[in-house]
Amino acid sequence: MLCYALFSKMLPNATFINTGRGAQVVEKDLVRALREEPGRSAVLDVTWPEPPEKGSPFYTLPNVYLTPHMAGSSGLEVRRMGEAMLEEFRAWLADPTAPSRREVSLKMLETMA
Repeated sequence: MLCYALFSKMLPNATFINTGRGAQVVEKDLVRALREEPGRSAVLDVTWPEPPEKGSPFYTLPNVYLTPHMAGSSGLEVRRMGEAMLEEFRAWLADPTAPSRREVSLKMLETMA
């Protein structure tokens, strides 16, 4: 989805930040754009594959910053998620035929971060 046509339009000193899905980025195109304009940078919380393969330019480019991807929840978010699940469970107990209010379909997973 995100390819050279986009990355080549980044201004000098622009930063690309990806915290969504690594597979949405054509990484060779991002590398090309970062090499062409060293003032550009990238902060990558996700890559494809994750972690980057051995020898990936992401490890050596001075304008790429890899951050540890934390695919989970912490702090008060954990409590809120637990409360939401309990609410869904109680609704299911009351009427197992009713649709879930928080259903995630396979189609949704294609674009969800």
